[in-house]
Amino acid sequence: FAIGEKFFGSGKSYENFLCLSVGEGIGLGIIIEGKLFAGSHNGAGELGHTRISFDPDAPQCACGKQGCLESYASDRAVIRTYYEKTGKLLTIDAILQAARQNDVNALAVFSRMGSYLGIAVSSLINLFDPQALIIGGERTNAAQFFVDELWKHVRANTVYDLAKGVELIVLEPSNDEWIRGVAALAIREFFSNTTNWR
Repeated sequence: FAIGEKFFGSGKSYENFLCLSVGEGIGLGIIIEGKLFAGSHNGAGELGHTRISFDPDAPQCACGKQGCLESYASDRAVIRTYYEKTGKLLTIDAILQAARQNDVNALAVFSRMGSYLGIAVSSLINLFDPQALIIGGERTNAAQFFVDELWKHVRANTVYDLAKGVELIVLEPSNDEWIRGVAALAIREFFSNTTNWR
């Protein structure tokens, strides 16, 4: 996703930016000085499995731990929270449709999702001081219901007004950014012995 945005998408104008993927999981791509930061073991960007709660009653994440960001801000979290509020077990698409019809519970669970994402993103901005935050993934189709809350918490929790220097870009829901990134990786691998690929 991040590589696709750097070479073909909204990240072309930036040397330092973050790509946040929101949907079934929560992922992060980090571009620093024009290069993908993968970490020492290719594990950088596991934002979704960062613990944000150590409450013994915190929800369990798909990774087996409790209190991970994904357990508060992924599709599963939205479904679970809506069920806790209403007693209705709906699909993510049904909850999204309910939000479009101004269902107060659906609006509340997406707003809650945005608040948790915003708190996490504020820490990322404090750490990396990026030029831009690009939000992609399948749940950008609900961006109108969570991005304002996300950015409110970013502004409230970043230091030195760092958020003011960050451009927020929300992509249209599609898989193109992933496809472009995979293509870029394949090209890099093919030419790795002859090309000085950044």
